[in-house]
Amino acid sequence: MIKVFITSFLFFFMTSSLMAQKTHEYMGFLKIQDSLFISYRLKFEVNDGEIKGFSVTDYGGAHETKSYVTGSYNQKGRVLSFREYGIEYTKSEVEAYDFCYVNFEGKLKNIDRQSMLEGTFNGKYDDGEKCIDGELLVRTIDKMYRKAERLDKKIKRMKRLPDSTKAKINLVKMLDEKRLNVLKKDENTTVFWDSDTIELVLWDAGKEDGDIVSLTFNGEKQLRNYTIGRNKKVIPLALNVGKNTLSVRAENMGSIHPNTAKIELRANGRTVNLLTNLNSSEATTITLIKR
Repeated sequence: MIKVFITSFLFFFMTSSLMAQKTHEYMGFLKIQDSLFISYRLKFEVNDGEIKGFSVTDYGGAHETKSYVTGSYNQKGRVLSFREYGIEYTKSEVEAYDFCYVNFEGKLKNIDRQSMLEGTFNGKYDDGEKCIDGELLVRTIDKMYRKAERLDKKIKRMKRLPDSTKAKINLVKMLDEKRLNVLKKDENTTVFWDSDTIELVLWDAGKEDGDIVSLTFNGEKQLRNYTIGRNKKVIPLALNVGKNTLSVRAENMGSIHPNTAKIELRANGRTVNLLTNLNSSEATTITLIKR
């Protein structure tokens, strides 16, 4: 029942301004071949008509991929256009040059106030060759949060719903989690880098509850049974050309389940944010590719 309710919420509100507010974020779907819906998150800034930001395709799914976005907004013509390029990270096994990038152009009556962004998009490979086309259907994140807050309050007042069920439904928290790159057990996340070294920053971003982790980088133990806290642990890592493997293992689940360690990977002004979601003895892998 809970799963059906949450799925219905996501589908309805994800499918169902800009110059004053610089940062804009949308969540929703890409519609492919009239029947396939792929979750899609889009976040960008508009400065003097120029768009820069990122997109996340299949967020929370097995092929979650974060790409860079560039484009423009012509205020006089009311035309918004953007294209994806490059890969920051992916959970897919497909090589970077096989990714199909979204290229979008659409008319907006009032970009400051319009809550929906929808229209057709063209899919292109990195070399410009065509791949899959479809439709873009996204809603502003602020609108979704306001609706989620109202629904959470309504659910808490429902007399026919057991308290145990109410406690498990939190739509605002669900939206927060959808905006994170969550690392799950037996999963591989590939991150692309151009630098020779990066910094790994590790800490407990929530309530300290005694979570313990071990880290292994290219076969060498970096941390063994380390208890994470609010103080950030910084570990420099030297990258080899090609693939580098970082393994994160949860040694326990602390007093609040599951094990949730916040990880930042950063170099040359670029930061990739990650969050583990592991039970005891589970591990996740991050492949760092130096290009």
